[in-house]
Amino acid sequence: MKTIINENMGGFLFKNGKFIKLLGSGKHYSLGTIELTYTEGLLCCSSCDINVLLTHKCIAEQTISVLVGDEEIAIHFVDGQFREVLNAGKYVFWSIYEKHTFNIIPMNVPEVAPEFPRYIFS
Repeated sequence: MKTIINENMGGFLFKNGKFIKLLGSGKHYSLGTIELTYTEGLLCCSSCDINVLLTHKCIAEQTISVLVGDEEIAIHFVDGQFREVLNAGKYVFWSIYEKHTFNIIPMNVPEVAPEFPRYIFS
């Protein structure tokens, strides 16, 4: 089967239900299954658990992970600009085209550090 993968996308190649590798842009011929994904923003894969994908060096090198604890929030910045507030959980973002940074804020401390940007509260 022929699959064409666009420049800002990748393809998770599976054979017999097992993840084989991440395919880059271009034309690919495969007897396996290819799940297309955008390679920006949150890493998403419906065919495989994210923790399994992260054991592969090719994916681990192209992503950044953040683990937000139960009594924490994370302020997520993309290329230095505020993007969102993340609640407890594990998040994996593609870091090919964008730079992701996070400020972890403990929720059990009543005060916010003075260097924290106040505009985020509004």
